[in-house]
Amino acid sequence: MTPLAQTPGAGTAQPDRLDAALRPGAVGVDERSTADLLGWAERFARLLRYRTTDNTDGGDWSAFLERDPSALVAAVARTDLDGPRVRLDAARDALAADPSGASARLLTEVADLATEMARWRRQSAGPLQHVVERLTQTSLAAAARDLQSLALRAEQRGLTDAPPRLTQALVDLGAPAGTPDATTLPDLSPDAIDAWADRLAVATDAQLSGAGYLADRAPDLLDQTLATPGHAPHVALFLAALR
Repeated sequence: MTPLAQTPGAGTAQPDRLDAALRPGAVGVDERSTADLLGWAERFARLLRYRTTDNTDGGDWSAFLERDPSALVAAVARTDLDGPRVRLDAARDALAADPSGASARLLTEVADLATEMARWRRQSAGPLQHVVERLTQTSLAAAARDLQSLALRAEQRGLTDAPPRLTQALVDLGAPAGTPDATTLPDLSPDAIDAWADRLAVATDAQLSGAGYLADRAPDLLDQTLATPGHAPHVALFLAALR
């Protein structure tokens, strides 16, 4: 048997045995990412009052950052989907015992997620826009159409009323405007609520997966937007300071 090749003394020197967490530079002075810092800046901007040229209150400074493409990509990167996923699972588990209340909570969570993703689509530009549009065409639009039908059937059967913001958000994500054909709506008789919930789960999981995909891609997309010209001068100066 041929002995394994070894470097004499390998692993015996103290620097070779040092835990990576103990190495100089393992902990940064400020470990917040660029996305985190942009989020902090947006929250802080809401506290700053903007004075117009005639010294009247013109609102806050948030619009100065929110309109920038990098700020939106940073918001996508900071998206936490664990909370919505846990609440959706809990509402689905409660459907049998409380069909009306649980379905209302389900559609509220769906509306919150769809509204946020619709905002991403409306306001996106550059690299994020390309990814969002491709995702909408491949999966989000189909999920939005199914969610539209499921929510409408729940309303028609008196199970619960969908949040008003859900309708427009789903249209923004690719569902058709107007009322779907009744013949295409899913059954929601008392013995079919489990099937309705299963279809809702599939459509919701598709939206969660889409949001998760965008959140995973966002850090790379943020780097691309930061390197892209076109930022307003005051935002460009701020972004340069962050980097």
